[in-house]
Amino acid sequence: MFRIALTSTALMLGALFAQGASAAGCESVLAAQVKGLDTPSRSTTKIETESGSATSVSIAIGSKIWSQDKSGAWKSQPQPLDKDKIAAYWTGKRCTADGTDTVDGDPADIVLHKSGGAEQMDTSFWISRASGLIVKTLVKTSGAVITITADYRDVQAPDAKGRP
Repeated sequence: MFRIALTSTALMLGALFAQGASAAGCESVLAAQVKGLDTPSRSTTKIETESGSATSVSIAIGSKIWSQDKSGAWKSQPQPLDKDKIAAYWTGKRCTADGTDTVDGDPADIVLHKSGGAEQMDTSFWISRASGLIVKTLVKTSGAVITITADYRDVQAPDAKGRP
């Protein structure tokens, strides 16, 4: 059950965060997510909770996202996001600059988005200065910490034998 929830969460978050907001300070995140829609990516998602942790990998290329099921087989599904959905999500949101860092030797600017209300969630995006793409996302909620790292180098769809 935890694996199914992980895969669904990873696909949703991986699609949203591995891809860039039209509100105060969120413009760079919006731009990075939109650019990511057209950029093949391989995302590794790690979810840590009090009951344990799990890691999954997903590959996004064009209109499809592949993820591995518990047997290791790759399954594809349609990309759930488009430019309009991303822009609509970010409408009215606020983000703040939160410093700089390096991810795998790639200098990145960190942008923080804090969600209030019932969904207390802090999301930090590391946006590569070189590519303008999101290379890391850290989501902190009251019950979990989710870390997503994205790689855009030499990304290929899984072949018939399930190899990416």
